[in-house]
Amino acid sequence: METTAIQVPSTAPWAEARAIHATLREHGAEAWLVGGCVRDLLLGRAVKDVDIATGASPEEIEQWFPRTVAVGKSFGVIIVVTPSKANVEVASFRSDGAYIDGRRPTSIVPTDARSDVERRDFTINALLLDPLDGTVFDHVGGLADLRDRCLRAVGDAAARLSEDRLRVLRALRFAAGLGFAIEPRTWQAIRTTPLAGLSAERIVQEWFKGLACARPGAWLRLLAESGRLAEVTPPLGQDLVAETATALDRLGPRDDEVAAAVWLSRVSVPAALAWLGGLPLEKASQRRITWLIEQLRTLPRHHHAAIADRRRLAGHPQAEALVAAARACLPDDSGQLAFVADRAAERARPPFAPWVRASDLLALGLRPGPRVGVVLRRLENAQLEGSLADRDQALEQARIWLAGEA
Repeated sequence: METTAIQVPSTAPWAEARAIHATLREHGAEAWLVGGCVRDLLLGRAVKDVDIATGASPEEIEQWFPRTVAVGKSFGVIIVVTPSKANVEVASFRSDGAYIDGRRPTSIVPTDARSDVERRDFTINALLLDPLDGTVFDHVGGLADLRDRCLRAVGDAAARLSEDRLRVLRALRFAAGLGFAIEPRTWQAIRTTPLAGLSAERIVQEWFKGLACARPGAWLRLLAESGRLAEVTPPLGQDLVAETATALDRLGPRDDEVAAAVWLSRVSVPAALAWLGGLPLEKASQRRITWLIEQLRTLPRHHHAAIADRRRLAGHPQAEALVAAARACLPDDSGQLAFVADRAAERARPPFAPWVRASDLLALGLRPGPRVGVVLRRLENAQLEGSLADRDQALEQARIWLAGEA
């Protein structure tokens, strides 16, 4: 066993975790901080969530803390709600029974800390931390793998990944985001472990997490190199994999919807939109991604568009997201450059507000119907192009058009 020491911050979420850890110890239960929080602390990365593993039973955890949520009690997991309303996952030490569905064990058995870490996915996620003195305990070689920047499954790689097949994608995401090499036996298991039985929802969630990681281009490259790409998203040819990965590299860590649009803009639009429409996503998210994909495909012609259309696009609520995506996808294209310039100019202007609304046209005698929208669009175009000076002139122009159509 190897040990090291590190200073544990006193700020959130560490303060809440330290208080929970102290309560568990006061009741005589062994307890450690474990998982990604320990890994990221050692790597100097920001930590949002802290997990605790303990020798206490779920029932004891519920008894000792005033506010808990039994989110995974059958697997020994209890959420402790802190006074600051933070949620900290507290899990009882366990060994897992047989896995039959590629997702979860059929049974669990209470165990000790060492056996608990030996069932975990990767060595870098199986380190134990005492938050009181900052001592890190390593039973599986995780400290050496952190130093060597190596991703390695705990124990038998094939067995570990087949237990929960989502670990195949998690491994690729961790390696991409951290910039780690993948140990050969783990790499072989990644290439050969079937993803059959994984729900579309779990796969899509992991895909979006990969898009939001520090190196989304590496995430795509590893999916392609491992042969798993077509099981996750619509397939890309090898030349498009390289192009898209480069675009994602230029994009960098970003809103995952923007990265999704950059990725899917390289697939045929019908295939991308059909695949996107079948995902278990909120409709608003689907609409935002779809809009970005469609705009990216037409943006090279942007500098030929009418002034009103250019200004309207530059003032769209998603214009900033489109700027980021365009810079990633079309760095040397004149249409992209024109749009970026248009967006910069639009930011310097007051928000666009039409001078004439439907109620104004109805007051001028126009009957409700499709003509209202047509006239409003013409007036907006004229206002955006600068051919109308103010509201009075816009109303006068509307009168002229309506008189001519009478």
